[in-house]
Amino acid sequence: MGVHSLCRTAGTVSVCLAFASGCAPSSRQAADTASPRPPAQAACAMDRSKLLIGAYYLDGAVQDDRHVQEVADAGIDFLVAVDAKKELLDLCAKHRLGAITSSAIPMWWGDDGKRAGLYRETLPLEKLDALRPTYPFHPALWGDYPVDEPNAKDFAHINAVIHRYRELFPGQLAYVNLYPIYANTAPQGVSPELQKVPSQLGTTTYQEHIDQYVQAVDTDYICFDSYPFTGPFATYVENLDIVGTACRKSKRDLWVIIQTGAWKPDAVLGEYQIRWQSYLCLAFGAKIVMHASYSPGWWNETTSCINKAGEKNATYDYVKRIDAELHALSDVFMRYDNIGVYPCGEVSRADARMLKQLESLAARSGPPQDRRVRRLLDGLSADGALVAGCFQRKDGRGRAVLLVNAQNPWSATADVKVRLKGSGQAYIGGKKTPLAPALKLASGEGVFVVLD
Repeated sequence: MGVHSLCRTAGTVSVCLAFASGCAPSSRQAADTASPRPPAQAACAMDRSKLLIGAYYLDGAVQDDRHVQEVADAGIDFLVAVDAKKELLDLCAKHRLGAITSSAIPMWWGDDGKRAGLYRETLPLEKLDALRPTYPFHPALWGDYPVDEPNAKDFAHINAVIHRYRELFPGQLAYVNLYPIYANTAPQGVSPELQKVPSQLGTTTYQEHIDQYVQAVDTDYICFDSYPFTGPFATYVENLDIVGTACRKSKRDLWVIIQTGAWKPDAVLGEYQIRWQSYLCLAFGAKIVMHASYSPGWWNETTSCINKAGEKNATYDYVKRIDAELHALSDVFMRYDNIGVYPCGEVSRADARMLKQLESLAARSGPPQDRRVRRLLDGLSADGALVAGCFQRKDGRGRAVLLVNAQNPWSATADVKVRLKGSGQAYIGGKKTPLAPALKLASGEGVFVVLD
């Protein structure tokens, strides 16, 4: 993830993606016949019964007590891609933070595809075995980050590494992140010149990439990163739909890394844009959302949560408020599992950049199959576009819908007025209130509706 998620390859802006090898179905339906959910890993300090929020990077210069406390104060549950230094881990434990580190186990990055198929040489299993005696076990160390955005040619060895990792480090998480949909695919055809073009995905489509990952890699989650306000915006909803559908069909959790920074100071994201990403990810069933990034990382230092000196940017307060909303929603949201996502409301009035995405989502999803969800959506009217993430309670007895304003995530004033029929409870900003027949969703907002 990160700056390599906007690699330039063959003259086009592209981003990197990840996973599996071997033959696999090339259609979206491959996920429908995927193997059952892999067994959950041994008890881990990572409490996945809650909606968790992560954040990438905390620069070494600000790894002190005050700055680690500020991470926790922002509503962040764990840090990603930090060094496994005892001093930092001790501070994380003090402030009830977890850490997924990138130093105890060497991290492999897929880059522009030129290293595809070489992961076995970089981390043979015997090299992993040799790390066991010096592994820095710690209560705050939730796991390690062995692979970021791999090529499908490396999926088989990634799976072998994950299985060996579980044997060597029980209770720890082996974290793998995949490329977004705008990573470049394998060239089609047999032209020698075409075959010289590196492929980040190692497949001819993103759907094939995810299908192969489901078939080949035994994680009980699928994670990907995508930066819609910097990378290509036009495929953001499709990316969520492909991975969300694969998670739903294979009974895995969806984890998404969202954009929380920008290349230039004048492109800093508004609070509504970070909120929109967060709620849209939840609508597709995400159980973990991660900010990229807390320290600047590859972004301009005025646009992330803090700058290089550890001073708070405006983005810090945006993230703090949004994270508080998500945590307030956690208890009720985590009682449900996603059963589908559908556009609704006055879709034709959506901004042009959203309209095509919503029309494509409608074509892929078809009408809701669940009777209670269909009745709610049939009785809904709105003066703008919405996305409805539909949910079933884990015991099968209840339904819920997360309505997200999808009118125009480029405008802070794109409110949508919604009218609903039926009874239930609404959670707006994480706060519970009786379901009113009319409500207004500000730009970026979502409302979680639990049906009676």
